[in-house]
Amino acid sequence: MGYDFVCYRGKNFGANDGILEIWLYFIVKVMDSEPNPSEWLQELKNHWEAQYMYPIPGVVSVELDRFADTDFHRSEILRFCERAYLELIEIKILTREWRNETRIGGESASGYADLETEKITQVGRQFMDLLQQSA
Repeated sequence: MGYDFVCYRGKNFGANDGILEIWLYFIVKVMDSEPNPSEWLQELKNHWEAQYMYPIPGVVSVELDRFADTDFHRSEILRFCERAYLELIEIKILTREWRNETRIGGESASGYADLETEKITQVGRQFMDLLQQSA
């Protein structure tokens, strides 16, 4: 697994690729529940989905400067993040079976152990803080 920096408006934080990929998965899952997604939302969803499905180790490209380019887009991303965060808090543990089924990290990603969602919510909190602090 690699390590990446999530950057936005000159600020950043670092995260393990695999944890960041799972965080993006849960945000995209929330986005999928939106009726009639805008072109912007569809483009963002497709980009983040590609980051967790077909990753290059050490190169998870979140591109917040590109997608959170207006206050409205930033607030929309925060809204999705908050819902994903609450879902992860409720789940508590991602089982090995779930991780193998979702194949986060591409088709070769298998054999993972159970993972406490606290590691993911920590990254989620940093992600949301970055968006809020950079307003």
